[in-house]
Amino acid sequence: MSYANSLFCPKSKQYAQPTPNQNALDYWEQLKETLQPTFDTINSQLTEHQRLLKEKAALAKTAHASERERQKLLERLQNLELTLDLWKAQANRVRDLPLEDVAYHLGLHQDNKAQHKWKGSERIISIIGTRFYDFTGNQKGGGGATDLVMHVLGCGFQEAVLWLQDQFGESVICIGNKV
Repeated sequence: MSYANSLFCPKSKQYAQPTPNQNALDYWEQLKETLQPTFDTINSQLTEHQRLLKEKAALAKTAHASERERQKLLERLQNLELTLDLWKAQANRVRDLPLEDVAYHLGLHQDNKAQHKWKGSERIISIIGTRFYDFTGNQKGGGGATDLVMHVLGCGFQEAVLWLQDQFGESVICIGNKV
């Protein structure tokens, strides 16, 4: 039996034979009617296959876009981590600046009678080593150059670090590198 025969009548694996008085057009219609369910099934499968291919292409496109976005976010995260490390290093360098030098740059003047007291801007601040205490207003104390700048200028951490960097410039880097 040939392949063509199995195509036309898959169940019987034979051609539907014409009847003795049947003309060619009627025979053709009979074949079409017999084979139409098979054609419909094949067309349905083809349509579903095409839909799946489109869906696969769309998913691949989405996956590619997601991977690009993931790479961008990973790069951004690495940049933020680097920035954070730089900020921490900078904060560590400026934190160790001598408070007396910082007080001077803040416009405070050392009291002639008590060397550990600094006055200015309606403040009296005591500085001993790396600690300070403000005797005026809210009577607040703290430690380190960053805290002193934040307290006197009323600014946040980042602004204080930037202010110290602006005021002390290269000397901050030298202190950080122990030069």
